[in-house]
Amino acid sequence: MSGTTGPENYLIALFDGAGAFWLALGVGALHAVAPGHGKSAAAAWMPALAGVAVAIGGCFYLATAITALTP
Repeated sequence: MSGTTGPENYLIALFDGAGAFWLALGVGALHAVAPGHGKSAAAAWMPALAGVAVAIGGCFYLATAITALTP
């Protein structure tokens, strides 16, 4: 006897296999489109702007810092 209960066996079966990969991929994709993740897309686009990238990066840094410090 392994000592696991019915609900534990269900969770083990749920996350043991290829289904867990697709579930994680789907949840990750939904998380990525959530508000606030546009900063990553903008940061990936910034190198094309050369000199302007530093100014835009500074603005993103300040906005992130301000929102992190406000209750």
